[in-house]
Amino acid sequence: MLEASAAVASAVVAAFALLFTWKGIRTSALRTEDVYRWANEAIISLNSLYLLLYLSRHKLLKATDIDTKTDDILFTTSNLVEQGRLLFKNAYHKTHGAEKQPAYRGLRPAVLDPLVLAHQIACHWREADEDRRAAMEAVVDDCVKTFVSLAQHEVGRKGTVSKDTQKGGNGADLFHRLADVTPEQIRTLRR
Repeated sequence: MLEASAAVASAVVAAFALLFTWKGIRTSALRTEDVYRWANEAIISLNSLYLLLYLSRHKLLKATDIDTKTDDILFTTSNLVEQGRLLFKNAYHKTHGAEKQPAYRGLRPAVLDPLVLAHQIACHWREADEDRRAAMEAVVDDCVKTFVSLAQHEVGRKGTVSKDTQKGGNGADLFHRLADVTPEQIRTLRR
């Protein structure tokens, strides 16, 4: 009888351990998926802002279109910062933000900083002069690269599956590739 009770107890303990392990794995997978979706939205906003500033400098879009799209990014980046606070907690700091609500106490996670800077750029874009806008373009370019690097550490794979994607690229450059196009290739396309 004692052996039967021990066997049942052992089975119950094993079932609970399996349940807790499964829940932990599932929670971890959900968090990764949530961070991945959020990071993709952030990359779209950051890169769109960079492209808008670039296109503005080269006068390739109407100023009104740039203003409208910059306004959209102003709202989106603010929302992404707040959503990011759900995914990444502030770093504890003894005094910084001690009087604030719990989600705002301490030091903001570094992964949110590029979004905060992009939001500030979108807020101040209209009144900036040409030199300030050029500096803003450089800052947002750095924000894109910093954010993608931080997000890659958070959700990116350690390696690739295919040997082909493991190979280094050739530094794709349009003007070098254009120089390699032969007249025969152009004639073939025009047929």
